[in-house]
Amino acid sequence: MMETMSHKSFGSRLLEFVFISTIILRTFVSFQFLGEENIVMRLLSIVCAMGCLYYVALLLLRKAAFSFISLSLLVIFVYYAFISIVNERYLVSLLGRAMDIFVLWGYFENNRDDFYSAMRNIMYVSAACVFINFVLVLLFPEGLWESEMEVGNKMFYFLGGNYNSFGPRMLCSMLVILTCCQYRKRYYLLFFLLFAASVVSVLLTGSKTSLVGISLLFIYFLFLGRKPHKIIFLFSVFAVLLFETLIVFLDFNIGDIEIAKHFIEDILQKDTDFTYRTELWQQSLVCISEHPIFGYGYVDNDWWSHNISVYARGSHNFVLCELIYGGVVGLLMWTCLTCSVIRKTIPSSFKYVLCIGLSCLLLMMCFEVYGAFYLVFILFLIYYYSLQNNDADAQS
Repeated sequence: MMETMSHKSFGSRLLEFVFISTIILRTFVSFQFLGEENIVMRLLSIVCAMGCLYYVALLLLRKAAFSFISLSLLVIFVYYAFISIVNERYLVSLLGRAMDIFVLWGYFENNRDDFYSAMRNIMYVSAACVFINFVLVLLFPEGLWESEMEVGNKMFYFLGGNYNSFGPRMLCSMLVILTCCQYRKRYYLLFFLLFAASVVSVLLTGSKTSLVGISLLFIYFLFLGRKPHKIIFLFSVFAVLLFETLIVFLDFNIGDIEIAKHFIEDILQKDTDFTYRTELWQQSLVCISEHPIFGYGYVDNDWWSHNISVYARGSHNFVLCELIYGGVVGLLMWTCLTCSVIRKTIPSSFKYVLCIGLSCLLLMMCFEVYGAFYLVFILFLIYYYSLQNNDADAQS
């Protein structure tokens, strides 16, 4: 068993803080204003690689056993790498995402006996990113910098670049704060402040997907989060699956439902084709039908541009993206991993708060291009929190 944080040297604690801070910055913040080849991203990549070597060394030296969640992720990575090689895809992006997830896992695993301290570090760094973005959005509501794209100029923001990328970062940060609240009640103030900052940020930029996702989590926690509500979680997952089946795969026109049309057009101020997303979904399904079982491998932006649309990168739907990357086999792997984590973990009231957070993320993933990192992040929260056996009241 790896040593607890309380028994670690100051150097070890500092090193791990640097590693987890690096992963949060790599996955939360966009440094595109510095150019594609900038010193900050290079430095973060080097530190991330060092983090991988560090946790590999710890595994080898202490002979720590892999859990089912880490083994599942390893199998998924090997499968995606194999399919990508067969289809002659570059592995740079896939390796980068795998490194982020591996360091995140190593951090969780190495600090499973001092979970609160580990989550507190993530909380401070992730919340700082959200608050900095909030200030920058107030100062520059139209975006921090402008970049020339193939179809015109596009404005970028600090948190994730695109304003539609705010959602998963804010959601993960909210869930980490709520996790810390299970140990110290004083963090509830930070939770409410971060939620307020998040709402203002998405309202000023117009990200309705992010607004709906974080608001649903907030409403659930505020009114229903004190007791386990498994049925609500199952219903939320069913709603997401129903949407994927009817709207995405069967191309049902949601505008035919008056209540849904009113909510989308009058409340969200969007159109019923979800800002041309239905076109992206249908074109993605055409590509998927050509390679349905194993997919195309980890495709790059050029592939998306030539095969789906020059106006968007990705299919703006997580299920379709994974079907393109790894086909039905890859999607089944992710499904089995997610179901196994939820089924194997200990039932508790807070576990279902995290599960609702997961369903909110899945809802947002129906419309936006979010990487699997955020899905894995929440699965790690669910899994490692359940190991603490502490669904007790938060301490003062």
